[in-house]
Amino acid sequence: MRTTPRDNRTVPSGVVRNPQTGPLDSESMFETPDDYAFATLCFTTVMGLLAIVAAMFTTMLPLPDTWRYFWLAVCVVSFVLTVIGIVLFFRRKASLRK
Repeated sequence: MRTTPRDNRTVPSGVVRNPQTGPLDSESMFETPDDYAFATLCFTTVMGLLAIVAAMFTTMLPLPDTWRYFWLAVCVVSFVLTVIGIVLFFRRKASLRK
């Protein structure tokens, strides 16, 4: 008797596979790959906008040094999170194509 092949797609972190209920846990935060892509793109967009605003605060406003370093740190951290979001989006997209 031949059975159907198992679903070997990658699962976002935080979602646990359960062989009794199917490929994804029934209480999954993301029901489809499109939901995961939309959430990743929203996160990336928000972090990118925050990086731009923080960069403007760092360079354009006449602030004391303490505030300038604070906005510089916010800018760098949000930019790194933007890059991580882009990488996660494309890694997920590539894993779904296989």
